[in-house]
Amino acid sequence: GAGVVRPYTPVSTNALVGGFELLVKVYPDGALSRHLSEMALGDTVEFSHIPKNVKTQYPFAATRIAMIAGGSGVTPMIQALHAVLGTRDDKTDVTLLASHRTRDDALAVEALDAWAAASRGQFRAITTLTREPDESPWAGRRGRIDAKLLRAFLPPPVPDVLIFVCG
Repeated sequence: GAGVVRPYTPVSTNALVGGFELLVKVYPDGALSRHLSEMALGDTVEFSHIPKNVKTQYPFAATRIAMIAGGSGVTPMIQALHAVLGTRDDKTDVTLLASHRTRDDALAVEALDAWAAASRGQFRAITTLTREPDESPWAGRRGRIDAKLLRAFLPPPVPDVLIFVCG
C-alpha cells in the first residue's frame, strides 16, 4: 500500500544498540498507529531519520530542566529523562508537567511516577487531565496547564534553566 509518514521519538536509551523502542498511542482511525498495534512479532516496518527533527542532545547545559508535555508529547521527555536519570553523576533538577485529556489517554503515568519516587527529589512528575469525567476515580490534578500551574511547579526562566515543550 501507500507509505505513511509519522514522526515518532524513540523512548529507549542509547545503550540499546541495533534497535530502538517506541511508545505509540494507538488511535482507532490512525493509519500507522493502528497498523503498528496489529503487527505480529517478527513483522517489519521501515523507519528513517529526519535530520531537521534533531533535538537538543544530552548532556544538557543546565542545572534545572522544565518539561511541558501535552499528550504524546511526553515521549521526547521520556527520552531526555533516560539520559538525565540514567547518568549516575547527573544532578540536574527536572520537573515534568504533563497534560492529557483523560486517564485512558495518558501515556506512561505509572512509569513517570515510579521514576519520580525513585529519584530522591531530582525528578518531579505532575500529571493533569483536562476531560476526565467527574465520577472517575482519578485523584490527581484536573484542568489545563496554565500560568498558575507553571508558576507553582516550574523554575523561573533564568540562564541555567532549559525549558522543553512538546505536544
